[in-house]
Amino acid sequence: MKNTVKRTISAVGLILYIFLLSGCDKGFDEVNTNPNVPTAEAIPVDNLFLGILTDVADETNDETMLIISDLFGFAFPSGVAAYEVGTADKWDDLYVGIKNINELLKITAEDGREPHAINHSVARILRVIYYQRLVDLFGAIPYTEGGQGLLYPQPKYDSAETVYKAMVEELSIAYNTIKDNTGGAFSPGVDLVYGSDARQWAKFANSLKFRLGMRMRFVDEALAKKIIAECLGADLMSSNADSWAFVYTGTEGSNSNDLFSTNRPNRFVSELLMSQMRECVDPRIAAYGDPAGVKGDFYQGQVNGLNMNFDDGAQSTYSVQIWSNRSFPAYLMTYAELCFLKAEAALINDGDANVEYQKGIRASMEQWGVSSASTEAYMATDEAKLVKVEGESIQQQEERHLKKIAYQKWIALYTNGHEAYAEMRRTGYPHIEQRVEEKDIQRIDPQGNLVTVTVGYRLGITEGVFPRRVEYPNSERNLNPDNLNEVIEKYGDGLLDKIWWDVGRTPQ
Repeated sequence: MKNTVKRTISAVGLILYIFLLSGCDKGFDEVNTNPNVPTAEAIPVDNLFLGILTDVADETNDETMLIISDLFGFAFPSGVAAYEVGTADKWDDLYVGIKNINELLKITAEDGREPHAINHSVARILRVIYYQRLVDLFGAIPYTEGGQGLLYPQPKYDSAETVYKAMVEELSIAYNTIKDNTGGAFSPGVDLVYGSDARQWAKFANSLKFRLGMRMRFVDEALAKKIIAECLGADLMSSNADSWAFVYTGTEGSNSNDLFSTNRPNRFVSELLMSQMRECVDPRIAAYGDPAGVKGDFYQGQVNGLNMNFDDGAQSTYSVQIWSNRSFPAYLMTYAELCFLKAEAALINDGDANVEYQKGIRASMEQWGVSSASTEAYMATDEAKLVKVEGESIQQQEERHLKKIAYQKWIALYTNGHEAYAEMRRTGYPHIEQRVEEKDIQRIDPQGNLVTVTVGYRLGITEGVFPRRVEYPNSERNLNPDNLNEVIEKYGDGLLDKIWWDVGRTPQ
């Protein structure tokens, strides 16, 4: 872990890591009684909270997920290029995070050493964030018995449907606890998201619940509508000021944006994203990437999945405002995302999807510092409007509007690979074509000339097909085989096996 605030809880994380991966208590007594290893009880609650919050933020900016979701590109062949995700790292890191949050919940509970209803509710919200990431990546996961160490060394798995419904309930409880409270959450100096404003956390909890409800849309529309109605009847984000944005302090060597680099990075914007933005003359392109080429007069991304090194100086790195800025925020959920979710909800509730669609675009433009003039010019284009087309059926219109909403949401999710990957699978947009071994593509060379280049792709175990999930880690195969095998027999474990809410939508 890069940040020193993370190291504040690293000793606790080590203990919890042993809990999680060992499946037994061999050697734990020695670790637990080591006076040089602090336990959760010995760590101030604010320090524990800040460490958890920073981990949540860093995981949001995770490069692997940004590449899988085709928001970022990588110039060199890698496992990620072949759709192979570091499953053990994802599983272990997220469950260690849950273990730490469980400790925070114990401390802030009514019978804990620092009982505090608001802090307890905020911890519940943070735990939902971790569980949502786990279930969206792996499907069925240990939830009821998960993240509790030696209490359940071989935890049973819960279905993705069960976990989703439980997360919705958790958010409802947290929201109702703090929605009318004008008090603070933790200390303002450590709450680097909402500055100890409990009402802001309440808005976020309800907005996150809206996200979960929409995730269920294609698998259980009735339940999705019920959740959406509940959320619309309560407080939601209403401006960019309500976005969940972790603002790094920018302290050198510690609390810095995880995408920060002291030199121009070899990470690029993906060509899929750049081509979409070029085509629509999207003014956010300059905020997302740096100009490429000898003259620095065009934007072009990196083609993902290549089996060769490919960095000819004609690719746009992610922008200097991100990679050179230690304080650049981690955006876990933005007001723009909520607007696009509300726009899609309007499609199934006979609402005005165009109003929320345009709000989402404007919010994203504002978030990324686009000028008012450039924003208004873009809003005048066809891309920024949802309109009816003569002779089109209701189904055709809804699908066309969904496609535009999904693309705009994907663009607005830049730097949040977890959520982008989930929405790509849920909606089918943007569609990622199956890769082939070799292909001719048109590129702009460093001098600005349009050329044809032959590239080879690394197909991997999916044969170049976009993956629908992540495989379970070997630690579970070794330490929890009976429960894991039962789940695999029921739901599968292949990269192309779909999780509960993924109905396998294809572009129409």
